Amino acid sequence: MTAAALCLCMAVQAQESDGQIGEDAPPEEVPDEAAEEVPSESPTPYLDVSESDWFYEALCWSVQQGLLQDIPLESQFQSDQPVTRAMFTTMLARLLAPDLVWSGSPVYSDVQPGSYYYEAVSWAANQGIVSGYGDGTFRPGELLNRQQAAALLAAAARYLGYDTTPTTSASFAACSDARQVGSWARQDVKWCMQTGILAGTSGGQIAPLGHLTRGQAVQIACRLGQWLASPDAGPRVSSIPALDVVEDTEAHTAMQNAIGKIAAKYGADGVSVAYVRDGQVVDTYAYGSAVKGVRGMTSNTRVRVASISKVLVGLAAQLAVEDGSFDLDADLGDYLGVDIRTRRAGDTVTPRSILTHTSSLTVAPEGTPCDLAAVRHRLTSSAGTRNVLSGNPGNWAYNNYAFSVLGMAVELAEQRTLDEILYESLYGPLHIDAAFYAGEIQRTDLLAEIYRANGAVGLSLASQQSRVSDGIPGSNGITFAGGLTISAYDLGKIVALLANDGVYEGVPYIQPEVIAGLEQHGDAMIAGGFYQGQPLRYRTWAYGQSELYYHTGSAYGVYNLISYNPATRAGVVVLTTGASGTKDAYGIYAVCGEISQLLYQSQP
Repeated sequence: MTAAALCLCMAVQAQESDGQIGEDAPPEEVPDEAAEEVPSESPTPYLDVSESDWFYEALCWSVQQGLLQDIPLESQFQSDQPVTRAMFTTMLARLLAPDLVWSGSPVYSDVQPGSYYYEAVSWAANQGIVSGYGDGTFRPGELLNRQQAAALLAAAARYLGYDTTPTTSASFAACSDARQVGSWARQDVKWCMQTGILAGTSGGQIAPLGHLTRGQAVQIACRLGQWLASPDAGPRVSSIPALDVVEDTEAHTAMQNAIGKIAAKYGADGVSVAYVRDGQVVDTYAYGSAVKGVRGMTSNTRVRVASISKVLVGLAAQLAVEDGSFDLDADLGDYLGVDIRTRRAGDTVTPRSILTHTSSLTVAPEGTPCDLAAVRHRLTSSAGTRNVLSGNPGNWAYNNYAFSVLGMAVELAEQRTLDEILYESLYGPLHIDAAFYAGEIQRTDLLAEIYRANGAVGLSLASQQSRVSDGIPGSNGITFAGGLTISAYDLGKIVALLANDGVYEGVPYIQPEVIAGLEQHGDAMIAGGFYQGQPLRYRTWAYGQSELYYHTGSAYGVYNLISYNPATRAGVVVLTTGASGTKDAYGIYAVCGEISQLLYQSQP
């Protein structure tokens, strides 16, 4: 990009909107400092364009960059006319690769040599930036809508090596029609709005199905160019490291065989294990099937971890405390916008009381609606609370519903989804593929089908892949108590962080105070022989360890366990499907306990 072109692009500041669909946006105000840098010559070949047009500077930049070269617009730009797939793809391809040459064969049956878009579309398809239809066509004349444009913009950034995972929903959620964005485009739309490349219309809407106009097309192309040239783009992401960690030794083989015998003993269909030593994942093991007759289980298989999800809800809450947006001892109703109807004078439901399972919230039946309106209604009714005082260990009651409500409160406080909070601090830096809605993980092709002990399918692949959120922070907490989906290896990284005060492979990722908050527990032992943390549990002398923090999870046929000893920085992750739910002397699923003890005993 030339210096003159960069100056001109920098002058195109993000407006309040991309313009009304089918109407011109109001003229933008260009700061004096930026205006002085705009070259005096900003010619366009279009007779229906004037300097007062809101898209004028962006159009001049697009012409200078050659983005519109050979596109048959003749002498009329017609800014309100919708953009076709071919035109926008051509603009993006010329922005990404000004000197692109396509010498290969036609990629699509309806994109042939001789058309102005032939080389650009063929090149973009070959780079994975655009895709066609199942019948082998591209449909170049099809009109492009705004969510499709966002998907192409994000794909262009990914082609250049940038991470396009959003870390905030603020601008997205502020639009009244955010829920109309297709689940397939939601992450890309969020990212485009977060970076300012795509803005809402002047009516405060995303208008995802509205046709992108030519004026909007040059505007967002210029914004993309501006973002790429700015420090805000950040460094390009490094390649994803190898996922499997296996010590290919005689000792590893012996351990793999021993784990296989335990898995078979409890009738497991699949088992995935990660072993942490000295605060990092050093080995992984797997047994059986992820999908019977189709795929074997590996340490990279994504598994629904059930109630282990609560640890990540707690982690997000502690990160929000660190941000200063959340207070564990505040009235939970303040975050939910409701006065909770408590049954005892002086009772205040706090986030801390939920983290310790000692709140007065009623243990609601499975399937109780968790959308914001339903939660507010329940918490203001007599059915919402118990006749106890929150925070008293003697009132301990394991409460899935309360964690759903807590997750919503954290999202409302942060104005970000839990996945966005965790991605910024954890998932992104450590290359972790996880989400509270299974359909939103990056590799849905690596999901495990969940089997029950009787061999029946407890949770099918199709059901998991269809589970997506509406992307609005605090709108629904239905998955927070148990929906987190992640691999044993990636979960092992989190356990390693917990065991090592927020440090992984020598790099600090989260503050020690955040870990201490999860581990903090009272002096009163809960029935069952453990001390309740926030929400980790604590035991002494379990599986040969002088101390152990842990959490279990079971649902639909999975029986899971994470545990670690902070003194030795050793830890174990065990995820299973189809196994017996028999419990051991510690009240932990025996299949997980035996594998954990085996690995802890191997500690040098």
